[in-house]
Amino acid sequence: MNDNLNTVEGDAPTQEQEIKINSDVVAEWLESDEGMKFLQPKFDKKVTQAIETYKNNTLPKLVEEEFNKKFNNETPEQKQLRALQEKLDKMESEKQRETLLNQAIIEGNNMGISPNITKYVLGNSIEETRLNLMAVQNEINSIVQKEVEQRLQGKNIKHIDSEKINNDPFLAAFNKKW
Repeated sequence: MNDNLNTVEGDAPTQEQEIKINSDVVAEWLESDEGMKFLQPKFDKKVTQAIETYKNNTLPKLVEEEFNKKFNNETPEQKQLRALQEKLDKMESEKQRETLLNQAIIEGNNMGISPNITKYVLGNSIEETRLNLMAVQNEINSIVQKEVEQRLQGKNIKHIDSEKINNDPFLAAFNKKW
C-alpha cells in the first residue's frame, strides 16, 4: 500500500504529491498566508486561555492591593488598633531581644567572653548565639595558642627598652613612686 493517502494504488502521483515533507517545507508553509490562516486560531485560543488565567488568578489580587492603597477602608478605630498592634509587636520583639542578650551574656561569661563582644555575636535564637559564641571562643583560643607557641619558640617577643622607660617622664615618675 502506498504511504500517500491521496493516490490510489497504481495511479501515478501528481507533482503536488511528489513534494517531500521536511522541516524547511513545513516552516515555509507556516509562514505563508495559508499556514497563518491555519495557525492563527490556535494562537488566539492559547492567548485567550492565558489572559483568562491571568484574570482569574492574578488580577483580582493586584486590583485589591491597589484599591487598598488608594482607598484605605480602615475606620479610625481600626487604624488605632493596627497602630497599637504594631507597637505591641515591636515591644515584644525588643523584650525577646533583651532576654536573648541577657542569656547570651551569661553564656559568654561562662565561656570567658566579654559582654562587649557577646552583643556583636547575638543571633536570632539562643542556639544560634551559642554557636556564634563558640566560634568566637575557638578563634580567640586559636589566636592565643599561636601567640603562646611563638613566644615559647622565641619569636615575636617584645623587649622593653629600659632607656625608653627612663626617658619617658610619666613612666619614670611611676617607677620612682613604686
